[in-house]
Amino acid sequence: MTVVAVVLCCLVPVASAVGEALGMVVAIGVTGLALGPVFPLAVHRAGRSGGTAAAMTARVSAVGYLAYLTGPPMVGFAAESIGLPVAFAAGTVLRGIGIHWARRVSRRHGRCGRASAGRGRRRRRR
Repeated sequence: MTVVAVVLCCLVPVASAVGEALGMVVAIGVTGLALGPVFPLAVHRAGRSGGTAAAMTARVSAVGYLAYLTGPPMVGFAAESIGLPVAFAAGTVLRGIGIHWARRVSRRHGRCGRASAGRGRRRRRR
């Protein structure tokens, strides 16, 4: 899974460095198709994690929408000052740092990116 994340993170910067418009369109399309299901899955997993489902879902939603609203303007401002390929490369580095940080935090809490054993809803015996 980490290899797929790294490949997707590098796809757009490499395509922008090549400078071919069709390659850029394909790279953004493939990245969008691959990352589209991530937010709903994150909300689902947050609802099943420890704590109240509503509070955890609200936290994940707030972070997701904050990234959705602030990400494109930040890339635009960076592209104006340092160029689009470098801005995408900087975004790739920041995503890599974020993935590394998230894995360290999840290891501390014993989840390590997998479904928590014994933490979901339990079936009632009848």
